[in-house]
Amino acid sequence: MENASLKPVAFYLPQFHPIPENDEWWGKGFTEWTNVTRASPLFEGHRQPRLPTETGFYDLRVPEVRLHQEELASDHGIHGFCYYFYWFNGRRVLERPLQDKFSDQGADLPFCLFWANERWTRTWSFKGQDVLMEQTYSSEDAEALIQHLIPMFRDPRYIKVDGKPVFVVYHPIQINIWNTYEHVFRQRVAEAGFPGLYLCMVLKSKRQSNHQDFNCDAMIEFPPSMAPGMKRMREVAEERYGDRFFEPHEGRLMLHRRLMQGFIKRKYEGQTVHRTVVTDFDNTARMGKQAMILPDAAPEVYGKWLRQACADTMERHQGDARLVFIFAWNEWAEGAYLEPDEHHGRAYLEMTR
Repeated sequence: MENASLKPVAFYLPQFHPIPENDEWWGKGFTEWTNVTRASPLFEGHRQPRLPTETGFYDLRVPEVRLHQEELASDHGIHGFCYYFYWFNGRRVLERPLQDKFSDQGADLPFCLFWANERWTRTWSFKGQDVLMEQTYSSEDAEALIQHLIPMFRDPRYIKVDGKPVFVVYHPIQINIWNTYEHVFRQRVAEAGFPGLYLCMVLKSKRQSNHQDFNCDAMIEFPPSMAPGMKRMREVAEERYGDRFFEPHEGRLMLHRRLMQGFIKRKYEGQTVHRTVVTDFDNTARMGKQAMILPDAAPEVYGKWLRQACADTMERHQGDARLVFIFAWNEWAEGAYLEPDEHHGRAYLEMTR
């Protein structure tokens, strides 16, 4: 398959450096590694904790770490990173890696932004209603946000479709004045001299499953969210693996290959949809016994899924729009990462290449 114009983009988590907010809420020096290293197996054969090898327990304040990540990604076929971006009515958190990336022109891997617009709670400690940071929306906030983003959109490394900056919004449905945000975003981007904004939303729920309802240009899959046939998958998994999985496990169990099949079969008639491929998923490090786990996850399953997603993308999209998303570059606490680990080494990276 000719893949010269394919652009695989991996979601990128910046929570690998301490910040004052996490110090206050979770303890001094907290980073994503804190949860990762505390994880314990829930059943026989359960591979926890997930530990890195050649990248080590890195700190994203160190420039050499970011440069090594970009080199590793580029060498294995990754076009760019989609950084999770945290904005709370003008307050930025976990912004250091993106700021450093923006100011370091030597870090030449393309990038785009994913606004994770949900409130922060103590979900990890099973107190989900204990709100740490709330999201509030206003026309003034829409103006402030887009003015903050436009300088990054101007960066020649910023990922664009036909000159339009790619900007992903996680939960437009939670923005009570979404029409105002969407209008202000497009107006200010046009005034800044761009041919438009390539505004994307995430396939997150039945109420948020058609980008046209939100006047977005495209939708991005975000498995395992909206996993098809979840109950059937659980039954199949239980039949195959038995009670040894379910006696201690209070969460959800799914099969990687069935997750793949369910998403690949989706046709999305009349919609513009970008495929997302999941390397693996196991968020035991965050959720303990309430985790969601793909017990059969393997590089081979991921590779098959990626090949099919790429073929579908080549058929349905043209030029700059041939974007394929990968979940994820470094979601270690969710067990979804391309970076080398103790069990698979570089297998996921090699499969990507």
